[in-house]
Amino acid sequence: MLQNKPLIHFGENIWVIEGSIVKDMGLSFSTRMIVVKLSDGSLWVCDPVQIPDSTLEEVERLGKIEYLLASTQRHIWRLRSWHEKYPKSQLWTCGNIPRKLRGLPFTGVLNDTPIWVDDFNQIIFKGNKLLSEAVFFHKASNTLIMGDIIQNNEKIPGRPFTNFMFRLSGAAYPNGGVGLDLKLTFSECL
Repeated sequence: MLQNKPLIHFGENIWVIEGSIVKDMGLSFSTRMIVVKLSDGSLWVCDPVQIPDSTLEEVERLGKIEYLLASTQRHIWRLRSWHEKYPKSQLWTCGNIPRKLRGLPFTGVLNDTPIWVDDFNQIIFKGNKLLSEAVFFHKASNTLIMGDIIQNNEKIPGRPFTNFMFRLSGAAYPNGGVGLDLKLTFSECL
C-alpha cells in the first residue's frame, strides 16, 4: 500500500507531490512531481510518480490531466503507468525514446520552443553526455522547474553510503547544487 503523499500548493496554479525513494546507479534518491494548472484549465504533470488514489483524486479535482512529460531521460520510465490511467493525455519526453517505451504513443520530443507558450518558457539544457533536461519557467508563479540538474538531497535514514555520496558531490541538503558527477561531465555550454 502506498504511503499518503499530500498535494502541496507551491505557488499560483502549481503543486508538488513527493514520491517514494528510488534506486538509480546504486544510490537512493527522492522523487517528486510537479502539477501545473494551465491557463486553459488543463493539467500539466511533469515527472509523474506513483501516488495513492486519494492523492490522485485531489489532482483530478484540479482539472483534466492533458499532458504527461518527462523532463529528463531518467524520469521517462514513470510515464507508462500514468498513460495507462490517462490514455488520452499527450506524452512528451526530453531526448530519445528508450526501446522499452517505444510502444507508447508519444506526442513529441521537447525542444527549446514551448508547446505551452502562454504558461511557460522552456529550454533544453545541453552539454552533458549523461543528462539532457528540459527546464521550464512557469510564468504565473515565477517558478523555475528543473528535474535533476540542481539537487538538494536530504539525508536518507539507513543509507550511509548514499548520504556520503550526496555530501561528496555537493548535492546534500541544505546546501545542494549541481552535483560533482554532473559538473565533471559537462562538455559545452548552452
